Amino acid sequence: SQMDEAEAESSPFLNNIKEKTRQNPFVPIGMIATTWAMWGAYRAIRRGNAHRAQRMFRYRVGAQLVTVALVGAGALYYETNYQHLNQSVEEKQRLKSEERKKMWLEDLDRENREIEERRKR
Repeated sequence: SQMDEAEAESSPFLNNIKEKTRQNPFVPIGMIATTWAMWGAYRAIRRGNAHRAQRMFRYRVGAQLVTVALVGAGALYYETNYQHLNQSVEEKQRLKSEERKKMWLEDLDRENREIEERRKR
């Protein structure tokens, strides 16, 4: 667990990527498809196969179109759920704060009882 925490603190960039992937998991798939199409076009050009290169460029355009559509759909979805997510975070923070306050008050009560017991002796 400490290793995970240390790793998380050392790489906020990777944490950001992981969070964005959780929010919209299809975008990385679109990115991979686009990269595959570009690589295929590059290989076709290097081999002199113009027909295959043209087809791979069309696949690239299609993959980019799907990726952009997924980004837009994810943005709409995230926007509609943003308030819910934000409220959930605020609720967790509020509950955590209340728990800390409760523990602090219990510690104060315990200390007061100990002080009273010492005075009685």
